[in-house]
Amino acid sequence: MYLGRQFPKSPRLSLVVQASFDGEQLATDPAEHSEQPHFSTELAWELDRRTLHQHRSHLPTC
Repeated sequence: MYLGRQFPKSPRLSLVVQASFDGEQLATDPAEHSEQPHFSTELAWELDRRTLHQHRSHLPTC
């Protein structure tokens, strides 16, 4: 997530984006609570080849 839109401005607060994958949580640094907050953060999980294969095998097929 890089940019938010249509957030109500509240200068006393900050925004944090949290994501969870396979029981592990990551979060962005706090961003200014404005109408268009800018996060400038990437959230990435490191997986070994076996774990990635297990995750992919559980995804539904289209």
